[in-house]
Amino acid sequence: MLIIKIITLVLIIFIIKYIMTKKKDILKKKKQNISKNNNGKRILENKEILDIIFNIENYYYYNQQAFIELIKYLENFLEIIELINIDPQYSSSLYDNLKDLKKLIINTIISFEIRLPNEFNINDVIDDMTNILDKQLQDVYDIHEKYIKENGMNYKIKLIVPNMLDGYNVDDNLLEPKKKLLFNQI
Repeated sequence: MLIIKIITLVLIIFIIKYIMTKKKDILKKKKQNISKNNNGKRILENKEILDIIFNIENYYYYNQQAFIELIKYLENFLEIIELINIDPQYSSSLYDNLKDLKKLIINTIISFEIRLPNEFNINDVIDDMTNILDKQLQDVYDIHEKYIKENGMNYKIKLIVPNMLDGYNVDDNLLEPKKKLLFNQI
């Protein structure tokens, strides 16, 4: 009886180790595909956005063009964030570009809904991505405020107003938690 328990334990450990190795290989392969196909170097460095991309990678098969555009917009968004971190002097002029890219990113995610089967619910993806992008925008605002405090105001710098409405192409009530967009049933 003891021998059977030991053999079972060894088998379980072997299976767990095998599964962990497979998961690491799959993650490595996914990262290589993103970087090779879409030039997503900055996305690979941002764990939160990378997790969302991996969660919605199946969307690629339903709307390839939108998925490629999403990667492109996210890469552009992160590139602007990187530029602002390098030289905060341009944060005020680039902030509006970031807000526009945020709208494009969210609208691109919403565009998946048209072709996805009914069992997919993208509202959680939209909420998660909105929270991540809003956090990035808040970081840019903080960088901008810090730059103004350190260097003072001049005629080249405009003030950033972070809480302005930046509506999407969808009603707010459609984005209620656990509520499914019904584009597929039209």
